[in-house]
Amino acid sequence: MRIPMAVLIALLLLTAVGGGGSGVSAAAREQGALEVAAWSSAFATTWARADRPVAELAASRTWLWGPEAFTPGLLEPYAEGPAGQRVVQYYDKSRMEIATDPSVAADSPWYVTNGLLALELITGRMQTGDAAWEQLAPAVIPVAGDPDDTSGPTYATFATLLTAPATSQGELITRRVTRAGVQADDPTLAAFGVRAAQRVTVWGIDHSVASPFWTFMTSEGLTWIDGAYRTAPLFANPYYATGYPVTEAYWTTVRVGGTPTDVLVQCFERRCLTWTPSNPEGWAVETGNIGRHAYAWRYATRQPVPAPVAAPVVVLDIGHEQGSGGALGTEYRETLRTGLATADALRAAGYTVFLTRADNATSLLAEPALLPPNAASMDAGYVEGYVHASKALQFDPDLVLSLHYNGSESSAQAGMTVYFCDVAGEQNQRLALLVRDALQAALRSMGYEPPYALVTEDGAIGKVYGHLASLGNVYAAPFDFVENRMVGVPMVLTEPLFMTNAVELGLLADDATHAAFAAAYVQAVDTYFGR
Repeated sequence: MRIPMAVLIALLLLTAVGGGGSGVSAAAREQGALEVAAWSSAFATTWARADRPVAELAASRTWLWGPEAFTPGLLEPYAEGPAGQRVVQYYDKSRMEIATDPSVAADSPWYVTNGLLALELITGRMQTGDAAWEQLAPAVIPVAGDPDDTSGPTYATFATLLTAPATSQGELITRRVTRAGVQADDPTLAAFGVRAAQRVTVWGIDHSVASPFWTFMTSEGLTWIDGAYRTAPLFANPYYATGYPVTEAYWTTVRVGGTPTDVLVQCFERRCLTWTPSNPEGWAVETGNIGRHAYAWRYATRQPVPAPVAAPVVVLDIGHEQGSGGALGTEYRETLRTGLATADALRAAGYTVFLTRADNATSLLAEPALLPPNAASMDAGYVEGYVHASKALQFDPDLVLSLHYNGSESSAQAGMTVYFCDVAGEQNQRLALLVRDALQAALRSMGYEPPYALVTEDGAIGKVYGHLASLGNVYAAPFDFVENRMVGVPMVLTEPLFMTNAVELGLLADDATHAAFAAAYVQAVDTYFGR
């Protein structure tokens, strides 16, 4: 039974404050660490939907969040959050927040929201709960343009414009506003054809969204969803990124790179949008750097509090088991030896580690919940690979290493191969190269040069069973591919030595080899995660 996330975060926070005497079990603390770490994955998934295509130059358009977060996860006071706090992270263009409502599922688009930053900066009311605020001064920070611009409007400027009447739908927008909040009509701006496109009337709000912004809020483009590029709406809901409008749209002049530039500006609850007609296509509408602005405003007189972060979860899939044996019928023993040594080394390096089996008595094949639905009609190798993948997935891994050794009818055969599955994501080849290089270096450090050290896409060897099932592939029948269950999870299968080769089998008899391999796996995982 999984402990509710809110309870786990509260327990972890209380433990951090009050020491280790909370009476929370080790299992609960470990599960809690995994749940707290979930905010990082949730934020990354939210960022990737719109901004991964921009970062990888697959799409040319404005950033929704920015190239990357500029803070770690932080804890900020929020009355309804666990232990009275919530996890947030700041990006150039916004602040991501984990929902405090426990009824919001982790796969809901509203599990991660972005703060009501524009409203806070404009009014000076910093929200600390659903119905709680701390009053600060409105932010005298330029909404758009250069940070040191002294001519363009600030957030405080818009405090005087919150109650301005809504522009009639279809009406041209030609009003200018100055830093002091003075408005004036400029008929020359009619040439840009900007109109009030969508009137929003909800409790306490009655404003019209300008046409360039409404087009942006309802636009489609290249997105990253479920591990693949897809053309889809940039926002699951038009108001997801912006919130409702809290001002009308106004023209103003700001300095951009020191040059006075005419821009259209409109503030919403969460962000302020700008439209610069002179900008290249895809970049005409931009979201201001409100994440930077809000962070500077909020932490001008206080220190941020980092959120607790659990280490990445690494699953070691221990190849084969006593009933199937593997190479020489004893491969299962050697994979466990390596797995136990690697688990110790990874834990010492700060990772959360799980093994698909932690002893030689465990039989995954004896667990019905792990079996494929078509087990009776499929090859034994496929079934064994499938149950190992099922077990690995139970731990919600951030990375999986499937540990194996090789065998051959020829006793002369020797060498190393690291397999990956390309349908599960491009991350697998990167991990495979890192693992291969680290294992090869480990063997060289022991005075052995493998005849070859390959990185191979597993489909290249023509296996529909075994390896590919271990790496997540699912088949309805032999060669009838259905899906890969490991999409987005970095995973490789390693065979660094041949047990049927006398020299390489001799290496496996030495505990030093298993220790060297364990250190190599840690090095590869560290490099993959940038640690």
